[in-house]
Amino acid sequence: MKVSFLKGTDDQLKAYSKYINKAETDIILASWNVNYIPELIFSSLMAAKRRGVYISFVVNSVKRKATLDFFENDEEEESTFRLFETKSHAKFLFVDKQYLVLGSFNALGESFEDTEDASFALVGSVPQLWPFYMSLYETYTSLGEDLGGIFDGIAMISKVRNPGTRPLLERRFNDGSRIFLLRTLKEHEDFLKLATPYNGKVTIYSPFSTKDNTFKRLKTLESILPNGTQVHLKVLKQFENGLTRLLSSVPNLKSHAHVDVATSHQKIIALGEETLSVGSLNWLSAAQDEKDLYKNVELSIVLQGSKAAEIIKQYYKN
Repeated sequence: MKVSFLKGTDDQLKAYSKYINKAETDIILASWNVNYIPELIFSSLMAAKRRGVYISFVVNSVKRKATLDFFENDEEEESTFRLFETKSHAKFLFVDKQYLVLGSFNALGESFEDTEDASFALVGSVPQLWPFYMSLYETYTSLGEDLGGIFDGIAMISKVRNPGTRPLLERRFNDGSRIFLLRTLKEHEDFLKLATPYNGKVTIYSPFSTKDNTFKRLKTLESILPNGTQVHLKVLKQFENGLTRLLSSVPNLKSHAHVDVATSHQKIIALGEETLSVGSLNWLSAAQDEKDLYKNVELSIVLQGSKAAEIIKQYYKN
């Protein structure tokens, strides 16, 4: 299995188009909502539709219903399009169970053209990517909703045969690097609390900041980080002053933390030199409790080891 890092809008557009163009059987595309789809991705999706590829969208809402008309089949034809609306904030593309792109990019129209996004792209055989496919399937079926055929029947059979909760998905590479998938808020919180104290520097890219959730996150960081840890909190310009005020209320963290402005929509945590989390969770503003009424499905990929070190050195060295 190969892992690559995508940074910036152009990288996302080219990767999404490239893998959609390879589709032979099925495409699952998750985004915050459906609006105006970028032209490059839209053209690739239309070509896939003409090839008879099954296309599924997983979204929180539909802002522009007219966009869906392009994907519907004529009444006499078998439908090759599925739409699943649910409490999901995840952003990913899964093609033929061989190509997975997962990160912060909203490919169905709610992208931020003037900001950067980040994603990991995983490419491999069906057996190599199947555990990721099943992990996503179980993440959404855990909501108790009908997936409407978005995941295939083999996934359903596999779940019947193995009805237990799937453990944290982790894979290792020959160089000692490892990669794992965070699917639940608990898994995200456990990762942060267990991994953060052992790194001398913490950088969090979280574009948005809200009063209550951000203050709770700052208190958590205060409780788990040694005083010598350098902390960099990266937000959009409009949230800089609010975050700075909240940080002033957490003095033991403020003494070794800095608020920086970043023109970025990416959701990143870089820990030390060799741990990088990339995904959809806004670490400073999102819900942090499974019982929170406003929580959504959030997905992140964590890469640790020399592969992550190369990316951190190139993109996240303060």
